[in-house]
Amino acid sequence: MNNNYDIPNENEISKILNKHNEEAEEIINDPNKFQDFINKVLDKLQNIPVIGTMIEDVRLLVNMVQDYVKGNYKEVPLASILTAIGALIYFLSPIDLIPDWIPIAGYLDDAAVIGFALTTLHNDIQSYRAWAESNV
Repeated sequence: MNNNYDIPNENEISKILNKHNEEAEEIINDPNKFQDFINKVLDKLQNIPVIGTMIEDVRLLVNMVQDYVKGNYKEVPLASILTAIGALIYFLSPIDLIPDWIPIAGYLDDAAVIGFALTTLHNDIQSYRAWAESNV
C-alpha cells in the first residue's frame, strides 16, 4: 500500500486483524470494556454514511459477538470472534490507513476490513443467523 490512500489488500487486512488479537481478548474478558466497546461500535454505526446491506451484516456480527461473550451462543470458534472484534476495533479507530476525517475515502479502508471479516466469517455468521432466528 502507498500513501495515496489505497484500499488495503487481503494480506494487509489479515495483518491488521492479527495485530488486534490481544486487544480483542482483553475486550472479551472484561465485561465493562466489552460493553463500552459495543456501545461505541453501535454509536458509530448510527453515524456513518449509508453502506447498503453491509450495515445490517455488521449489526449481525455485533450481535454474534455479544451472544458469544454472554455465553448464549458458543457454536463459533474463538478465532472467528477475535477476527470479528479485530475488524470492529479497526472500524472504531479514527487513526487507520485512511483517516476517517477524509470525506468518503476515510471509510473505504474501514469498509474493506469489515467486508473482509464478513466474507471470512460468512459461514459462522450464517449459522448464527439461523440460530438467532430460531431462538426469537
